[in-house]
Amino acid sequence: MIPLTNLPTTLLLPSTESMNELLALIDVGYIKGVNKKLAAIESEEAHCLAFVEYMRRLSSQFEIEKMKTFLKEVTT
Repeated sequence: MIPLTNLPTTLLLPSTESMNELLALIDVGYIKGVNKKLAAIESEEAHCLAFVEYMRRLSSQFEIEKMKTFLKEVTT
């Protein structure tokens, strides 16, 4: 897994709605949809750039379970 130490200590997250949509896409393994949603988050919620970059690294490696685990960790 890409270490969380590469992320800023304060990671700004997208809206709850965006996170839920992203998790739904990850749950069905739709990587193309995940990447489209990440692009939307990047343009609509620019403060989340570090989050988007981290998730893109995971999606480029098809790390679906790691993306799912990461989202659950940062939202609990």
